[in-house]
Amino acid sequence: MYQKKEFSDLIKDVLIIDNTTSAVLQGYTGDPNEVRPGYKLRASPVHITFSTGYVPPGFFTRLATAVATDASVKLNFENDYAYAVPATGFFDRILHRTSKVEIKSIYRNRVCFSYGRPSDDFVLTDINEAIQVDVLRYAPESSHPVSLKLVCQKILKMLDECCQQVEDTLSHYHGHHPNRSSRQVQYVCQCSPSSDVHYINDIDAMQQTSSDYVYCKLDRRSRHLNNEESMWFKDNMSQEKQLQEIPPLKEIIIKDDRKPTIQKTDSTTNYSATPISESNDDQHKVILNIKNLVDIIQVLKTSSFQTIKWFDLGLYLGLIHYDLKVIETNYPQDAERCLKECLAKWLTDDIEAKWETLAIAADTIGEKRVAEYINEIIINNK
Repeated sequence: MYQKKEFSDLIKDVLIIDNTTSAVLQGYTGDPNEVRPGYKLRASPVHITFSTGYVPPGFFTRLATAVATDASVKLNFENDYAYAVPATGFFDRILHRTSKVEIKSIYRNRVCFSYGRPSDDFVLTDINEAIQVDVLRYAPESSHPVSLKLVCQKILKMLDECCQQVEDTLSHYHGHHPNRSSRQVQYVCQCSPSSDVHYINDIDAMQQTSSDYVYCKLDRRSRHLNNEESMWFKDNMSQEKQLQEIPPLKEIIIKDDRKPTIQKTDSTTNYSATPISESNDDQHKVILNIKNLVDIIQVLKTSSFQTIKWFDLGLYLGLIHYDLKVIETNYPQDAERCLKECLAKWLTDDIEAKWETLAIAADTIGEKRVAEYINEIIINNK
């Protein structure tokens, strides 16, 4: 990791720099969501808000300084970039001319850091009423030793510690009492890309998991977190364990059409699927969940589902295109794993997942044999 720096040494400099930084560094006036292009994964923005309704004077500069002392963090001076925007003149618009806008890594109200190795981008922006936190990954998730989800959670913990350092410093040098302006981490809600910035309703980050329901402060209907929002929260451990225990599709052996089983080759561990009931119960009324993942994989295998169609199947199961692209990026040229992750995502996100839904999706993408098998063997239990 990067060399550890002493906060006490840097804070002496920042007390002087804070009074002159406006003359040395220009302020960032662009869109706070504008970032270096080409990222593979991005967490939804997080805001550090204050009860005063604005960022206390001197807080942002000191926070950036405190963050820079962390051994896993490095100021990012190499990520300056430029992008084209339409020019504003009348003839420029007619001729489709563009202007180049340069984005630097360091402003007096915006700082870009590198976190960890291989490094991820970590950006702090003072947007006046809050401090916005953005985390981005430019390498494929499958090639990185640490998940972006874990990186985001570590960054939040580090920020909490750094904010406390800043509050202690302000209290020591200026006599500010930290309780006068309590801070809070707010998660920007992405329920609608066209709506104004608002937050997910207050949640306990320690208790919340990425699969739990949430609702925003604008629209109080419950929903699941999307992929970008879920980066800040831990996974459901039982789901992770379930996924780890599922063998590759090539190791699934079907002994007969009605009673699928799993045989794990070259292992002392035997896996058995959750039994598919053959009673007179209406199977299409049963709500499926992540525990049924093995059953579904077996059924698709038995009915000769073409794994290369996993992406289309996911779309017709109601999954978001972005989430499917993330799966495709994480497991390139591995259709079997992509299918498994796609089905797991469906079973986790859809609270009304049913065999009937799967049959309709399969039929829609041309997998009629699969649809017929599900209807005849599973739903109608013929």
